Amino acid sequence: MLKRIASEYPDNPAQYSKNSAGVFEPLSYRSYYHLVLDFASGLLAIGETRGSRIGLISDNRAEWQHCSMAIMAIGGADVPRGCDANAREISYILRLPAVALQSWKMKPKCKKSSTADNPCRS
Repeated sequence: MLKRIASEYPDNPAQYSKNSAGVFEPLSYRSYYHLVLDFASGLLAIGETRGSRIGLISDNRAEWQHCSMAIMAIGGADVPRGCDANAREISYILRLPAVALQSWKMKPKCKKSSTADNPCRS
């Protein structure tokens, strides 16, 4: 569906997000689609495949949606959690899927919960 919409309405806004000045800027369907494809290609390059459960730990931001759509584009299952998760929650989540960390804010929590049987991937 995203491919079709990006083809039919490439210059229409797909998403708005605030820039560093706090002003909302549009992202076209063309750009959105290419961001999703780029991230999906990266997931495939690191060995993720259809059926992979991929954790996505992120602040509520535009990039979360791009990553989530890319995960679904390869046939993976998105296992989302916000950056407000505590170390215990992160430890539990890390035991389930491979994890894509979008926010560097999670690094300290991730390292805290990392063990031999619970690796923290970034």
